[in-house]
Amino acid sequence: MNSENKKQALIVEQVPSLNDGIEKALRILAAEHGIDIYTCRQKILGGGLAHFGSGPLGKVKPIAALLEQQNLKTWIIQPSRPLFGPQRLRSLEITDDEIIFTTPKDAVSMTRNAQVIAVLADISGSVVDKQLKRMMVQNVYQGTADNARLNEQETRRAILMGQPVLDLYRVSDKEVSTIVRVLPGKFDPAGLGEQATLSARGNIGVLLKVCEEYFPDFTLHTGYGLSQLPGCHLKKEADGSDWQIENLKQVIRFGWLMTDLALQPQPHKKTPAAPEGASPGTVAAATLLGRPELATTGALNEMPGIGEVIDEIDQSIAEKSGEKEQEEKIDRSLPMPPEPTGRRLPLRAILLNVAAFALIGSFIAFSSGHRLPGQILQYGFRLGLFQAAGAVLLFWVGFSFFLLKRHIENTPTSKIRSLAMGMVEIHGYARRKYALVAPMTSTPCVYYRLRTYRREQHGKNQGTWRLKSDTSSGHVPFYVEDQTGRVTVDPDRASVRAGTRQEGSPGQGNILLGGGSSYDSNEKWVEEVIHEGAFLYILGDARLQKQKRKSLNELKIEKLRNLKLDRAAMQKYDVDGDGQIDADEWQQARDDVEDQVLREQLATRQEAAKQEDAIVIGH
Repeated sequence: MNSENKKQALIVEQVPSLNDGIEKALRILAAEHGIDIYTCRQKILGGGLAHFGSGPLGKVKPIAALLEQQNLKTWIIQPSRPLFGPQRLRSLEITDDEIIFTTPKDAVSMTRNAQVIAVLADISGSVVDKQLKRMMVQNVYQGTADNARLNEQETRRAILMGQPVLDLYRVSDKEVSTIVRVLPGKFDPAGLGEQATLSARGNIGVLLKVCEEYFPDFTLHTGYGLSQLPGCHLKKEADGSDWQIENLKQVIRFGWLMTDLALQPQPHKKTPAAPEGASPGTVAAATLLGRPELATTGALNEMPGIGEVIDEIDQSIAEKSGEKEQEEKIDRSLPMPPEPTGRRLPLRAILLNVAAFALIGSFIAFSSGHRLPGQILQYGFRLGLFQAAGAVLLFWVGFSFFLLKRHIENTPTSKIRSLAMGMVEIHGYARRKYALVAPMTSTPCVYYRLRTYRREQHGKNQGTWRLKSDTSSGHVPFYVEDQTGRVTVDPDRASVRAGTRQEGSPGQGNILLGGGSSYDSNEKWVEEVIHEGAFLYILGDARLQKQKRKSLNELKIEKLRNLKLDRAAMQKYDVDGDGQIDADEWQQARDDVEDQVLREQLATRQEAAKQEDAIVIGH
């Protein structure tokens, strides 16, 4: 079969977040190759490797090239079947030329110039739990998961604290020749010499460090459990009694896939070309010397003193570029939600309360044997007063729904960028403005409503659920965005229909955050949540947000107060140099401060506020 028609697997290294370039590439893949964007996002997001898809080389290669353009690492391989398993290490001996690993079968020699591919894995799954917990907490409280991935040292430390296993693959002639498996407490650490420790797991870490320093061509992979690769799915205790044995087998499968990544050629990857043209430092030096033609010849680097100047200029530019990249990577944390304020009851709730009290009062009056309530009811029914009241109530409810229907029909759907003031209808995706977290599930959300119920333990109502509390995040605004922009939505006093409803008990929180220990079976929580990223329909009144600004007089007083505390600034107004500020000098200071406040206020007003903060949609 032609190599172009053989089925190839596309492996991609996952990233913690998607930028605009990756999103654009996914849209191109969806249009040209019919790939589902949602599935692609799930495969690209994460902290390990993922199987992106399989197909003929002619189809897989352009997909890999497009992903490579967005700085995503990809590999195209034919997954090889594991030909043999590892040999368990019993002892080792380190010499100047080789490391001899003694196994039950024979002694395995790995010379200093050997190519070694290592897999360090945790078969208990603690690394996965820690990674997911960090990503959850990072996203919940900072609104991003960009920096949530464990770094290499943290991953190693987490693996060694679990149930670690280290597999060493010796490669000879582009093929795997031997595999040595290292298990904690199963080998004699005397061969490590003075570096040996009393900890079985610590000795694996020492051996790993020794191998890294000993073999120049050494590659380590720690992504088992974090990767989405075929045949490499981490099993847990709930999957059966032999889950650890299954994980050890899957570590072998993972290791062979890692050797495929290292040994199989990657024709779709371009070799990095040498930088073309002269460096900025060379161009600057040639310009200063008045000899621009020397910039591309390389002669300037050989001139005494000029080469050092060029290196300093290039290094300075590189440092500034690196500082800029670091600034771009800094996450802007979401602020904490505002405290709830006193809220007015809506008219509907007031009427329902009045009706409830009236019914309760009537029931009490009837049960106490009074004749007056019965006479009033008989008289009211005879004259049709109660029928009329019921008709008015039903008419009012029906008319309210009719008005809502007319509002929906007569209000066109608007783009957020071209939003007009007044009644508007928009569609978009929910985005958090504050670090709001659902109290029961501990998930990022833009809105939640939590009702707690208590089971009655005594009396006639024993076993029934009674509403204990009803809280919501209606006081916390959030953003809704579409392809044109975003706008603030205030859910206070709005009719909210959440898309997700869950029931649980206290203590049955999110397992990633340590919940699930013990809970009270006599208390029930009902949580309605609008998760971040949910697609929403919004109908409400758009208005300008009132900006809380200090008055000119308040700003002036504040600046004068600061001026009095600044002795050096006050001395500038001591014109006669007597060490005292008289009335005329103080008046000059007041005039200067007033002029400064006016200029700052004009400059602030000229800066147009962002639409997302200037306009709010509410009740």
